[in-house]
Amino acid sequence: MAEQRDTQTRIWWLSGTLAILGAAIALCAAVEFFTATLIAVGLGIVVTVRLGMVLAQADKKPTTMDKF
Repeated sequence: MAEQRDTQTRIWWLSGTLAILGAAIALCAAVEFFTATLIAVGLGIVVTVRLGMVLAQADKKPTTMDKF
């Protein structure tokens, strides 16, 4: 149960980080700060891949309802 809670917490943190990076990309692009935009896009790609890995890992684990 604690492991499932940890996975959910990771998903929430990564989703929140991705939302903040999206806002940073929009802000940096609006101000035409090219270098910061590229850095934010790069970090966004890394966070998206990590979120995909966590979601795939969570999808493989059986839940308590799958046992019945």
